[in-house]
Amino acid sequence: MGVDPVWWVAVSLYALHRLLSPWLREWEPQFVTFYFRDFLFIPALLPLLLAFESQLGLRPKGVAPSSWEILLHLVIWSLICEWVGPFALGMGVADIWDVAAYAGGALVAGLVWRTCYSSGNTNPLTQPLTSS
Repeated sequence: MGVDPVWWVAVSLYALHRLLSPWLREWEPQFVTFYFRDFLFIPALLPLLLAFESQLGLRPKGVAPSSWEILLHLVIWSLICEWVGPFALGMGVADIWDVAAYAGGALVAGLVWRTCYSSGNTNPLTQPLTSS
């Protein structure tokens, strides 16, 4: 199975931000400080979960995430991270702007997935990695 390019970009940006964040905090905008990683949450997590679901036979292999799958995971993870964690478990802080960042990342990822997998383009989820 190949690597989803949206996942690869999201995980790479997340790792780069974690690595550089001690030096970036002095000049980066508050959005980047507080919400950049939240923005990357759905693009980084959803491909892994859907690949797992495909392996279990719960969804077809090699298809892009549907709008409903993206929305479902957005709602579930928003509830877990912004309600269950802070209110039911007493962990973290509920922040509606986190949900907005999750939604923004989901929207951008959804648009990229739709573009990448439409018009007969080869689905990168089903292709092996090759060097150019």
